[in-house]
Amino acid sequence: MGYSVPIDAIAGTDFRPNPDFLTPGRFRFIVCSDFISKRRLRVVEYKTLPNKDSAPYAAVSYPWNGLKACGCSQPSQFFQLPLEGGQLSDRISIAVLQTACRAARQLGADLLWIDQICIVQTDAYDKEWQIARMFALYERCKASLVLPGGLQRLAAPDESTNWIERSWTLQEAMPKATYTIFRWRLGSGEARGLTAGRIDEIEEGETAMMELGKMLQAAFVGGLPWGDDRQSIRLKIFGPNRDPILALMGVKEARSTEMRDMAVWRSALLRTCSQPRDTILSIMGIFGVTLDVGSYEKDDREKAAADLAFEILKNRRRPSWLGAAPGCGNMPNMCSMPSFPVVDGRDVYYSVDGQKKKAWDVIGTGLTWFVKEAAKATMETRGSGRLHLTAKTLRIKLGASRSSSTSYWEGFGFEAAMVLDEGAERGRAVGPIHLSRSLLQGDYQALVVGLIEHFQLPATAARAQGGAALLMILRWNYAMKGWEPLTYGTLGSVEDVARSWPKCIHAIGC
Repeated sequence: MGYSVPIDAIAGTDFRPNPDFLTPGRFRFIVCSDFISKRRLRVVEYKTLPNKDSAPYAAVSYPWNGLKACGCSQPSQFFQLPLEGGQLSDRISIAVLQTACRAARQLGADLLWIDQICIVQTDAYDKEWQIARMFALYERCKASLVLPGGLQRLAAPDESTNWIERSWTLQEAMPKATYTIFRWRLGSGEARGLTAGRIDEIEEGETAMMELGKMLQAAFVGGLPWGDDRQSIRLKIFGPNRDPILALMGVKEARSTEMRDMAVWRSALLRTCSQPRDTILSIMGIFGVTLDVGSYEKDDREKAAADLAFEILKNRRRPSWLGAAPGCGNMPNMCSMPSFPVVDGRDVYYSVDGQKKKAWDVIGTGLTWFVKEAAKATMETRGSGRLHLTAKTLRIKLGASRSSSTSYWEGFGFEAAMVLDEGAERGRAVGPIHLSRSLLQGDYQALVVGLIEHFQLPATAARAQGGAALLMILRWNYAMKGWEPLTYGTLGSVEDVARSWPKCIHAIGC
């Protein structure tokens, strides 16, 4: 089933497709050739995802609250669709939709998926069905098309957007063939230099596209070299802060599952959405997990996070969230999991000592490392949040550092002296240790989470520092009868020191 309507009939209207022509629990796509050549919005349905060879499709990624339309725009250049509760979506520009259709065709696809049109937004069952299959939809697409400015108008390279800050856009950026679409008047050609990449026009003198990974690198270094004189074109299209860009670069450029998984957590923690549970649902597919979408209330992020962690470990993967964001604290009821920011309308922040702080100011800046050979972990009961870690551990004492160094190791701002407090090496001073936050002098347990390795991304100067390891500093919590993580630390000489440490199982959390 499906429907077909003339574009002129829906222009300037609140378009409400006839539900009799839509079957809940179906994949729907816009037929690009009909939209371009026949000026018809034709939507077709499939019981299963179309075959990549016989019916290739492109999928669109964009922020729901994007850039506002130009003041000179006419109402007839847009249409809207109904949402749950009688609300209306942001207006959809007919011109932007046509550009997306042309880009899809240029990349070899005649079908196009956009959630506002291809999901029945007023049908709860259809929405849950689609969310459970969202990762697979993007994973199998011919190309993912990123519209950072949203559906009301395209952004220029020097315009700031919030696309990279939205939770759902992370999994939408995962396909290898992902392209950014933007306003462009300088023709097709190659950008040469550190951020080399090709720009291809879509509509001559108006729009173009560039592979997302290349554009992220250019945005990270601040400019795109263009033309014979290699004039640097300023790039702000992914926003003013480089940390979300760096985190997504880590996801896109990952050379191993360990590298990618930690980069995913780090990127997810820098993103937000209106419904807290969606921060977890939007990444579950990346970890090969499908949760029961309908079993979570909109604000039930902790339950969804605990269930995701359980399924990840059940599939024999490592706890890649450990240490992903050293400075942001932990969830109240799952203290091994980093806490996500507070979402209050469009205000997104961490609350630190009564002050509102941006996510990247709390998590840490310039994080270009990941943990390899991470400790093994299990979670015996689904939903409990209690993590059992098998790792090398030793009781330690922390005190003021004797070092005169004031260095700031990526994500760790405090330096302390560490003294081993048990075993054959008791009394031996090791360090200095870099901590994500200061601790009072006292007795703690140090657990080796894993070894640290740098991403070595093309657009960064980061290089591996051999021998460094990530430590979790623990304290016994009598109330919950388990170990409580207090902070994370790094230690450069831990490989030699930890060789003689006993391997134990620690129960982390309540």
